[in-house]
Amino acid sequence: MNTIFDLAISGGETTPVMLVDRQVDPIRGTLLHADLKRIDLTKRIRVTVPVHTTGEPKGVKVQGGLLEVVTRSIDIECLPDEIPAGFTMDVTELMIGQSLRASQVPISGSMKLLTPADTVIAHIVTLRAEAATTEAAPAAATAEPEVVKKGKKDEEPAADDKKKK
Repeated sequence: MNTIFDLAISGGETTPVMLVDRQVDPIRGTLLHADLKRIDLTKRIRVTVPVHTTGEPKGVKVQGGLLEVVTRSIDIECLPDEIPAGFTMDVTELMIGQSLRASQVPISGSMKLLTPADTVIAHIVTLRAEAATTEAAPAAATAEPEVVKKGKKDEEPAADDKKKK
């Protein structure tokens, strides 16, 4: 989507453009419509760039956690010639409770991060079933059993009191 190419119009000029949006036929997979945007190569533009994660986190291998990718792209502003194809983030050092944030994406050159810096890209979480059993087990061990009385309730003496009156 962030590729810049030259569009030559017959009888007109050649100008650099970028694909902004497209419509694809859902059955045939053919291109139905494309929106192009004229680009000035000397001005900064805003683009959305994908973020990929690599590696197996220590929090998954050692601690039994789960890698959860929260955000798969970030917004940056840069010159058209410096638009990256994507960013790759290494997650091998992450432990349970740790996360990668947008501020940790390696920005270079004229790039400026537009996504909030505290946006979580990926984090390591505990499995919910495992967390629920570890929380429920101590509570069950310290709780006292409930005593249930068997038999009928004594309502007969109250009935005898009515006969005496």
